[in-house]
Amino acid sequence: MLSQATVHTLKTWKPAFIGLGVLLLLGGWISFKQAQHQRAEDEIRRIELLNVQVGLGEGRNGITTGVFGTMIHQGEYTVRLAKLEVKFLGKSGEVLGVKDFYPVNRFSLESKQRLRPGESREFGFDLDPHAPEAWNGEIEVRLTALELE
Repeated sequence: MLSQATVHTLKTWKPAFIGLGVLLLLGGWISFKQAQHQRAEDEIRRIELLNVQVGLGEGRNGITTGVFGTMIHQGEYTVRLAKLEVKFLGKSGEVLGVKDFYPVNRFSLESKQRLRPGESREFGFDLDPHAPEAWNGEIEVRLTALELE
C-alpha cells in the first residue's frame, strides 16, 4: 500500500507528466510538418514548366487571354495539388498584380486527376478577369507550392 506522501507526490507530478507528453507530441508533429514541407520543396525543383506563354484561348465566355503551358513531373512523389503563381508585369517590369492558379487540384470539380511521377499536364487559365488595367501582356510564372501524397 502507498503512503499518503507517495500518493501526494504522484498527484503533484501528474500535470508535469501530462505536460511532458503534450510537448513530445507537439515536437513530433512539428518535425513531421517540417519534413513534409522539405519534401515538397525538393519536389518543386523536379517539376519543369515548359512553353509557358500568354495567348488567346477559348474559355467559358468565348475567346479570352490566357496563360498556357505544360508541367512535366520528374520527381518521385504523386502531386495532389500544385499552386502556380502568375505575376502580371507592367511596362517597366514592375509587378502589377499576382494571381494563383492550380493546374493540379484535388478539390477541382472538373478534374481531380493527380500528377504522377513521369507524367505531364497541359494547363490553361483565363487571365482576363484577373489582369490589371496597366498590364502589358507580360507575365512571370513559377510553381510555389505542392501537396504530395
